Amino acid sequence: LHAFNDDPDLEPKDIIIMVSDIDRYRPMIEAVFGSPASKESQIPFSISDFTLGKNEPILDAFMLLLSIQESHFSVTDLLMLLEIPELAERFNITQDDRSLIKIWIENTNIKFGIDEAHLAELHVREDFTNTWLWGLKRLLLGYSFDEAIDVDNVIAFPYIQGGDAIILGHLADFVDALISLKTTLAQSYSLEEWRVILPEIWTCFYIDTPETQQRLQYLQSMWNTFLDEGNNIQFEDTISIHLVKRHLNESLSSFRPESRFLTGSVNFCTFVPMRSIPFKIVCMLGMNQDSFPHRKQ
Repeated sequence: LHAFNDDPDLEPKDIIIMVSDIDRYRPMIEAVFGSPASKESQIPFSISDFTLGKNEPILDAFMLLLSIQESHFSVTDLLMLLEIPELAERFNITQDDRSLIKIWIENTNIKFGIDEAHLAELHVREDFTNTWLWGLKRLLLGYSFDEAIDVDNVIAFPYIQGGDAIILGHLADFVDALISLKTTLAQSYSLEEWRVILPEIWTCFYIDTPETQQRLQYLQSMWNTFLDEGNNIQFEDTISIHLVKRHLNESLSSFRPESRFLTGSVNFCTFVPMRSIPFKIVCMLGMNQDSFPHRKQ
Protein backbone atom coordinates (compact mmCIF):
# COMPACT_ATOMS: atom_id res chain seq x y z
CA LEU A 1 0.00 0.00 0.00
CA HIS A 2 2.89 2.35 0.73
CA ALA A 3 4.34 1.54 -2.68
CA PHE A 4 1.07 2.45 -4.41
CA ASN A 5 0.89 5.72 -2.45
CA ASP A 6 4.52 6.64 -3.18
CA ASP A 7 4.44 5.80 -6.89
CA PRO A 8 1.31 7.01 -8.77
CA ASP A 9 2.49 5.15 -11.90
CA LEU A 10 2.68 1.82 -10.10
CA GLU A 11 0.00 -0.67 -11.21
CA PRO A 12 -1.02 -4.06 -9.78
CA LYS A 13 0.54 -5.82 -12.78
CA ASP A 14 3.92 -4.42 -11.73
CA ILE A 15 4.02 -6.47 -8.51
CA ILE A 16 4.77 -10.15 -7.95
CA ILE A 17 4.78 -12.01 -4.64
CA MET A 18 6.64 -15.33 -4.73
CA VAL A 19 6.23 -17.91 -1.96
CA SER A 20 7.81 -21.25 -1.23
CA ASP A 21 4.47 -23.08 -0.85
CA ILE A 22 1.57 -21.39 -2.65
CA ASP A 23 -0.95 -23.98 -1.40
CA ARG A 24 -0.16 -23.01 2.19
CA TYR A 25 -0.55 -19.28 1.60
CA ARG A 26 -3.48 -19.39 -0.83
CA PRO A 27 -6.33 -19.36 1.77
CA MET A 28 -4.79 -16.33 3.50
CA ILE A 29 -4.24 -14.51 0.20
CA GLU A 30 -7.86 -15.08 -0.84
CA ALA A 31 -9.14 -14.07 2.60
CA VAL A 32 -7.29 -10.72 2.53
CA PHE A 33 -7.44 -9.74 -1.14
CA GLY A 34 -10.77 -11.42 -1.89
CA SER A 35 -12.69 -9.56 0.84
CA PRO A 36 -11.98 -5.83 0.42
CA ALA A 37 -13.67 -3.27 2.64
CA SER A 38 -15.12 -1.63 -0.48
CA LYS A 39 -15.03 -2.06 -4.24
CA GLU A 40 -12.87 1.07 -4.54
CA SER A 41 -10.20 -0.40 -2.26
CA GLN A 42 -10.04 -3.74 -4.05
CA ILE A 43 -6.64 -4.70 -5.47
CA PRO A 44 -6.93 -7.14 -8.39
CA PHE A 45 -4.89 -10.30 -7.84
CA SER A 46 -4.28 -13.71 -9.33
CA ILE A 47 -2.79 -16.92 -7.92
CA SER A 48 -0.73 -19.26 -10.06
CA ASP A 49 0.82 -22.71 -9.54
CA PHE A 50 -1.61 -23.91 -6.85
CA THR A 51 -2.82 -27.49 -6.53
CA LEU A 52 -6.56 -27.58 -7.10
CA GLY A 53 -7.38 -30.27 -4.56
CA LYS A 54 -5.95 -28.38 -1.59
CA ASN A 55 -7.92 -25.86 0.48
CA GLU A 56 -10.98 -26.10 -1.77
CA PRO A 57 -14.16 -26.36 0.35
CA ILE A 58 -16.34 -26.36 -2.78
CA LEU A 59 -14.56 -29.41 -4.18
CA ASP A 60 -14.30 -31.11 -0.79
CA ALA A 61 -18.07 -30.82 -0.47
CA PHE A 62 -18.54 -32.26 -3.96
CA MET A 63 -16.42 -35.30 -3.07
CA LEU A 64 -18.54 -35.70 0.07
CA LEU A 65 -21.65 -35.63 -2.12
CA LEU A 66 -20.18 -38.38 -4.29
CA SER A 67 -19.71 -40.43 -1.10
CA ILE A 68 -23.33 -39.98 0.00
CA GLN A 69 -24.24 -43.54 -0.96
CA GLU A 70 -22.03 -44.76 1.92
CA SER A 71 -23.02 -41.94 4.27
CA HIS A 72 -24.78 -42.45 7.61
CA PHE A 73 -26.45 -39.05 7.00
CA SER A 74 -25.01 -37.81 10.27
CA VAL A 75 -25.96 -34.35 11.48
CA THR A 76 -22.29 -33.34 11.31
CA ASP A 77 -21.97 -34.28 7.61
CA LEU A 78 -25.15 -32.52 6.51
CA LEU A 79 -24.43 -29.37 8.47
CA MET A 80 -20.92 -29.33 7.05
CA LEU A 81 -22.39 -29.27 3.54
CA LEU A 82 -24.59 -26.33 4.50
CA GLU A 83 -21.49 -24.44 5.66
CA ILE A 84 -20.50 -24.14 1.99
CA PRO A 85 -22.09 -20.82 0.91
CA GLU A 86 -22.39 -21.83 -2.75
CA LEU A 87 -24.27 -24.97 -1.77
CA ALA A 88 -26.45 -23.44 0.95
CA GLU A 89 -27.46 -20.61 -1.39
CA ARG A 90 -28.59 -23.17 -3.97
CA PHE A 91 -31.27 -24.18 -1.47
CA ASN A 92 -31.94 -20.58 -0.35
CA ILE A 93 -30.49 -21.22 3.11
CA THR A 94 -28.74 -18.24 4.71
CA GLN A 95 -26.29 -18.15 7.60
CA ASP A 96 -29.08 -17.12 9.98
CA ASP A 97 -31.19 -19.99 8.63
CA ARG A 98 -28.37 -22.42 9.39
CA SER A 99 -28.29 -21.25 13.01
CA LEU A 100 -32.04 -21.85 13.32
CA ILE A 101 -31.75 -25.25 11.63
CA LYS A 102 -29.08 -26.28 14.14
CA ILE A 103 -31.45 -25.37 16.98
CA TRP A 104 -34.25 -27.43 15.40
CA ILE A 105 -31.95 -30.41 14.97
CA GLU A 106 -30.80 -30.25 18.56
CA ASN A 107 -34.30 -29.78 20.01
CA THR A 108 -35.92 -32.50 17.89
CA ASN A 109 -33.02 -34.85 18.63
CA ILE A 110 -32.12 -35.74 15.04
CA LYS A 111 -28.96 -37.88 15.06
CA PHE A 112 -28.32 -39.81 11.84
CA GLY A 113 -29.94 -42.00 9.20
CA ILE A 114 -32.69 -41.32 6.67
CA ASP A 115 -35.43 -43.65 7.92
CA GLU A 116 -35.92 -47.17 9.27
CA ALA A 117 -34.90 -48.78 5.95
CA HIS A 118 -31.63 -46.86 5.93
CA LEU A 119 -30.93 -47.81 9.56
CA ALA A 120 -31.53 -51.47 8.69
CA GLU A 121 -29.14 -51.06 5.76
CA LEU A 122 -26.55 -49.73 8.20
CA HIS A 123 -27.27 -52.69 10.54
CA VAL A 124 -28.12 -50.30 13.36
CA ARG A 125 -31.79 -50.78 14.28
CA GLU A 126 -35.21 -50.73 12.67
CA ASP A 127 -36.82 -47.98 14.76
CA PHE A 128 -36.76 -44.74 12.73
CA THR A 129 -36.65 -42.34 15.70
CA ASN A 130 -33.85 -39.78 15.59
CA THR A 131 -33.57 -40.06 11.80
CA TRP A 132 -33.92 -37.16 9.37
CA LEU A 133 -37.36 -38.11 8.07
CA TRP A 134 -38.57 -38.65 11.63
CA GLY A 135 -37.24 -35.23 12.66
CA LEU A 136 -38.67 -33.49 9.60
CA LYS A 137 -42.04 -35.11 10.31
CA ARG A 138 -41.93 -33.71 13.85
CA LEU A 139 -41.18 -30.24 12.50
CA LEU A 140 -43.86 -30.35 9.79
CA LEU A 141 -46.47 -31.66 12.22
CA GLY A 142 -45.57 -28.89 14.64
CA TYR A 143 -46.21 -26.27 12.00
CA SER A 144 -49.49 -27.93 10.98
CA PHE A 145 -51.00 -28.42 14.45
CA ASP A 146 -49.14 -25.87 16.60
CA GLU A 147 -49.25 -28.25 19.55
CA ALA A 148 -47.36 -31.32 20.76
CA ILE A 149 -49.81 -33.95 19.56
CA ASP A 150 -48.91 -37.57 18.80
CA VAL A 151 -49.44 -38.70 15.19
CA ASP A 152 -48.45 -42.29 14.41
CA ASN A 153 -46.04 -42.32 17.36
CA VAL A 154 -44.40 -39.08 16.25
CA ILE A 155 -44.75 -36.14 18.61
CA ALA A 156 -45.12 -32.79 16.85
CA PHE A 157 -42.56 -30.06 17.56
CA PRO A 158 -44.88 -27.04 18.01
CA TYR A 159 -42.39 -24.22 17.64
CA ILE A 160 -42.47 -23.54 13.89
CA GLN A 161 -44.20 -20.27 13.20
CA GLY A 162 -44.63 -17.69 10.45
CA GLY A 163 -41.69 -17.36 8.11
CA ASP A 164 -39.92 -20.30 9.75
CA ALA A 165 -42.06 -22.55 7.56
CA ILE A 166 -40.21 -21.30 4.47
CA ILE A 167 -36.86 -22.20 6.04
CA LEU A 168 -38.24 -25.61 6.97
CA GLY A 169 -39.29 -26.11 3.35
CA HIS A 170 -35.78 -25.29 2.16
CA LEU A 171 -34.31 -27.75 4.64
CA ALA A 172 -36.71 -30.45 3.43
CA ASP A 173 -35.68 -29.72 -0.19
CA PHE A 174 -32.02 -30.11 0.78
CA VAL A 175 -32.56 -33.45 2.54
CA ASP A 176 -34.76 -34.70 -0.34
CA ALA A 177 -32.01 -33.82 -2.83
CA LEU A 178 -29.46 -35.81 -0.81
CA ILE A 179 -31.79 -38.81 -0.58
CA SER A 180 -32.38 -38.67 -4.34
CA LEU A 181 -28.62 -38.44 -4.93
CA LYS A 182 -28.04 -41.48 -2.72
CA THR A 183 -30.54 -43.45 -4.81
CA THR A 184 -28.88 -42.31 -8.04
CA LEU A 185 -25.36 -43.21 -6.93
CA ALA A 186 -26.40 -46.65 -5.71
CA GLN A 187 -26.44 -47.83 -9.32
CA SER A 188 -23.71 -48.41 -11.90
CA TYR A 189 -23.75 -46.60 -15.23
CA SER A 190 -22.03 -46.63 -18.60
CA LEU A 191 -19.26 -44.15 -19.35
CA GLU A 192 -21.56 -41.94 -21.42
CA GLU A 193 -24.22 -41.97 -18.72
CA TRP A 194 -21.65 -40.78 -16.16
CA ARG A 195 -20.71 -37.97 -18.53
CA VAL A 196 -24.25 -36.62 -18.12
CA ILE A 197 -24.86 -37.52 -14.46
CA LEU A 198 -21.81 -35.78 -12.94
CA PRO A 199 -22.63 -32.27 -14.28
CA GLU A 200 -26.27 -32.79 -13.24
CA ILE A 201 -25.15 -33.46 -9.65
CA TRP A 202 -23.10 -30.25 -9.67
CA THR A 203 -25.99 -28.21 -11.08
CA CYS A 204 -28.39 -29.65 -8.49
CA PHE A 205 -26.24 -28.66 -5.51
CA TYR A 206 -24.37 -25.48 -6.50
CA ILE A 207 -25.42 -22.01 -7.56
CA ASP A 208 -24.16 -20.77 -10.90
CA THR A 209 -21.33 -18.28 -10.25
CA PRO A 210 -18.03 -17.64 -12.07
CA GLU A 211 -16.20 -19.39 -9.23
CA THR A 212 -18.35 -22.52 -9.25
CA GLN A 213 -18.31 -22.62 -13.06
CA GLN A 214 -14.53 -22.48 -13.01
CA ARG A 215 -14.37 -25.40 -10.55
CA LEU A 216 -16.88 -27.32 -12.67
CA GLN A 217 -14.73 -26.82 -15.76
CA TYR A 218 -11.72 -28.23 -13.92
CA LEU A 219 -13.71 -31.28 -12.79
CA GLN A 220 -15.21 -31.82 -16.23
CA SER A 221 -11.72 -31.81 -17.69
CA MET A 222 -10.70 -34.54 -15.25
CA TRP A 223 -13.69 -36.84 -15.59
CA ASN A 224 -13.92 -36.36 -19.38
CA THR A 225 -10.28 -37.43 -19.69
CA PHE A 226 -11.07 -40.50 -17.60
CA LEU A 227 -14.20 -41.35 -19.62
CA ASP A 228 -12.45 -40.71 -22.94
CA GLU A 229 -9.70 -43.14 -21.99
CA GLY A 230 -12.35 -45.77 -21.35
CA ASN A 231 -13.95 -45.10 -24.72
CA ASN A 232 -10.59 -45.30 -26.46
CA ILE A 233 -10.12 -48.88 -25.29
CA GLN A 234 -13.78 -49.65 -26.13
CA PHE A 235 -14.75 -50.28 -22.51
CA GLU A 236 -18.47 -51.01 -22.53
CA ASP A 237 -19.22 -52.31 -19.02
CA THR A 238 -20.95 -50.20 -16.40
CA ILE A 239 -18.94 -48.74 -13.52
CA SER A 240 -19.88 -47.63 -10.01
CA ILE A 241 -19.37 -44.26 -8.35
CA HIS A 242 -16.48 -45.77 -6.36
CA LEU A 243 -14.26 -45.95 -9.44
CA VAL A 244 -15.22 -42.46 -10.62
CA LYS A 245 -14.62 -41.00 -7.15
CA ARG A 246 -11.25 -42.72 -6.84
CA HIS A 247 -10.10 -41.24 -10.14
CA LEU A 248 -11.25 -37.75 -9.19
CA ASN A 249 -9.53 -37.98 -5.81
CA GLU A 250 -6.26 -38.98 -7.41
CA SER A 251 -6.53 -36.27 -10.05
CA LEU A 252 -7.41 -33.52 -7.59
CA SER A 253 -4.40 -34.32 -5.42
CA SER A 254 -2.02 -33.41 -8.25
CA PHE A 255 -3.98 -31.25 -10.70
CA ARG A 256 -2.65 -27.73 -11.20
CA PRO A 257 -4.94 -25.43 -13.21
CA GLU A 258 -3.52 -23.69 -16.24
CA SER A 259 -1.35 -20.86 -14.97
CA ARG A 260 -2.87 -17.38 -14.88
CA PHE A 261 0.51 -15.68 -14.85
CA LEU A 262 0.85 -12.10 -16.18
CA THR A 263 -2.84 -11.28 -16.03
CA GLY A 264 -2.58 -7.55 -15.31
CA SER A 265 -3.06 -7.94 -11.55
CA VAL A 266 -0.88 -8.53 -8.50
CA ASN A 267 0.67 -11.94 -9.13
CA PHE A 268 1.05 -14.56 -6.41
CA CYS A 269 3.04 -17.62 -7.43
CA THR A 270 5.57 -20.15 -6.29
CA PHE A 271 9.25 -20.26 -7.21
CA VAL A 272 9.63 -21.75 -10.68
CA PRO A 273 13.12 -22.21 -12.19
CA MET A 274 13.89 -19.99 -15.18
CA ARG A 275 10.62 -18.09 -14.88
CA SER A 276 10.72 -14.58 -16.32
CA ILE A 277 9.74 -11.97 -13.74
CA PRO A 278 9.37 -8.59 -15.54
CA PHE A 279 8.08 -6.69 -12.52
CA LYS A 280 8.99 -3.45 -10.79
CA ILE A 281 8.49 -4.94 -7.32
CA VAL A 282 9.37 -8.51 -6.38
CA CYS A 283 8.39 -9.75 -2.91
CA MET A 284 9.31 -13.12 -1.39
CA LEU A 285 7.51 -14.87 1.47
CA GLY A 286 8.04 -18.12 3.33
CA MET A 287 11.82 -18.15 3.05
CA ASN A 288 12.12 -20.15 6.24
CA GLN A 289 15.09 -22.42 6.67
CA ASP A 290 12.92 -25.54 6.76
CA SER A 291 10.82 -24.44 3.77
CA PHE A 292 13.31 -23.17 1.21
CA PRO A 293 15.04 -24.56 -0.71
CA HIS A 294 12.65 -27.46 -1.07
CA ARG A 295 13.98 -30.78 0.12
CA LYS A 296 13.02 -34.01 -1.56
CA GLN A 297 11.13 -36.29 0.81
